[in-house]
Order: sequence, then structure tokens, then C-alpha cells
Amino acid sequence: MATSDRRPHEFGTDQRTPVAGLSRYDLVLVLIPLVLAASVFLGHLLSVPVEMTLAGASVVGTAALVDALFLNPPTRDRPR
Repeated sequence: MATSDRRPHEFGTDQRTPVAGLSRYDLVLVLIPLVLAASVFLGHLLSVPVEMTLAGASVVGTAALVDALFLNPPTRDRPR
């Protein structure tokens, strides 16, 4: 009988950050709504059209997603 060394609960453990044990991907999921909310707030505060600030926030959110999905994708490999 063949056994696997990989365990499902260890997926992504090599991507932990020092911020309260959150993974890189958790931080990306927190970053996106924070950037969008900050852009709406700054749009109202600075009298800049909200559409322009949301466009800038969408660029930042897209960059975060591209980084998380394509440049540093999740792996199943464990650190050795």
C-alpha cells in the first residue's frame, strides 16, 4: 500500500508571515477591501472623483491578486 507524505492540513504552511500567523494569501484578502475602502474615503476627503480613486484601488487590488496567484502561487511543498 502506498502512502503519501503530504497532509491536507499543511497546505500553504510555508507561506506564513510574522503577522499573527497569517499567510501571505490571508493578507491579500485583507488588503483588497482595505484599499477599496481607503480609496472611497480619500475620494470624499480630497474632493477627487470617487471613480478615479476606485480605479487606482482596483489597480492595486489587481496587482495583489497577480502576485498571489501567478508570481507567488500557493504550493504544496513543505519547507525542509
